[in-house]
Amino acid sequence: MTYKRLMDGKFVELVSEMTDEEKVALLAGHRMWKTESIERLGIPRIVMTDGTYGVRYSIPQIDGDEAGGQDFDAFLSVVGQRADHVQIAWGQMKLATCFPNGSSLGCSWDVELARKLGEALAKECQEFGVHLLLGPGINIRRTPLGGRSYEYYGEDPILSGDFSAGVINGLQENGVGASLKHFACNNSEVERTSMDSVVEERALREIYLRGFERAIRKSNPWTVMSSYNRLNGVQVAEDPWLLNRVLRDEWGYEGLVVSDWHGIKDRPASLIAGNDLDMPESGTRKAELLDAIRAGKVDRAVVDTACERVLKLVRLAKLGENRSITFDRAEHHALARKMAAESIVLLKNEGGLCRSSLPRSNASPSSAKALAYRSSRVPAVRPRCQP
Repeated sequence: MTYKRLMDGKFVELVSEMTDEEKVALLAGHRMWKTESIERLGIPRIVMTDGTYGVRYSIPQIDGDEAGGQDFDAFLSVVGQRADHVQIAWGQMKLATCFPNGSSLGCSWDVELARKLGEALAKECQEFGVHLLLGPGINIRRTPLGGRSYEYYGEDPILSGDFSAGVINGLQENGVGASLKHFACNNSEVERTSMDSVVEERALREIYLRGFERAIRKSNPWTVMSSYNRLNGVQVAEDPWLLNRVLRDEWGYEGLVVSDWHGIKDRPASLIAGNDLDMPESGTRKAELLDAIRAGKVDRAVVDTACERVLKLVRLAKLGENRSITFDRAEHHALARKMAAESIVLLKNEGGLCRSSLPRSNASPSSAKALAYRSSRVPAVRPRCQP
């Protein structure tokens, strides 16, 4: 397959030659972890996979083109396994480095370390043939009980935005795309596709959206991933205020919006709202979109714009592809250990603070709780303390 017109950026021309079926296929992905190809037009597939602190390459799912189910429940039946049953959920995987997760690494306050993480992940992606890594995730970590709180960098949008920008720049400067996620307010794993994050606009903009805005401004990720939840009563994947007005009109984002896996409930509504790529492939949702296009319920200009965004992503991925790159396992293991060490934070006992403030061993539990509460409210001033 030759990609000349694609690589020359002739996106409008290519889209104009597509049938409705081809457009719908391009906007729906291929199986679990790929975009769809259109061979007669010289449009190849690209490969994506998780994750935020390591490349999860499932051999049967990616190389074997396994499907991800037709809907969210079917998808969960594939991946919703206990952690000790990972072989059942994902099958045989290529060995990759497990770097410290976000809740640890964010404690380093070291954006350059974040960039090095992105660079290392890019090398592993290049060796494995992955074009787009689905991360980093920067939802605000509201509670340690959140099922995916360990992935996120903290409770501060400035830290989250700057740190994720470091990871994204490290990835994309080395030819691998990033997907900034989960946009937005995906702060619970309990009933995650139906729960409603009710947030007033000031808090939304100052806390929950600010990290995304900052990361986009500093790194321009190739994709942004919409979240599963509802936001103020509207399903995020179908929210034109969030995906079009805020993300594109106000922030000027020009990249692609991809859904979380089976996060779309109404495919025509999601496309109209600005959710370009529906992942993974679902025959049901493809048929719904095709019917809506033919019935005139979805403006063809909206369809064409989304297709052009997918083509731009594919072009970026092919430009960045470099299969001569390999990674040094021992070197990446050493980097992971360094990251873990840099993430350890010690409290310095300065001016006798501990003698006056820390509870004695025979102190009451209530005094210990009071100190813990006070300590949790003190803002960090320096990234680490010296003994």
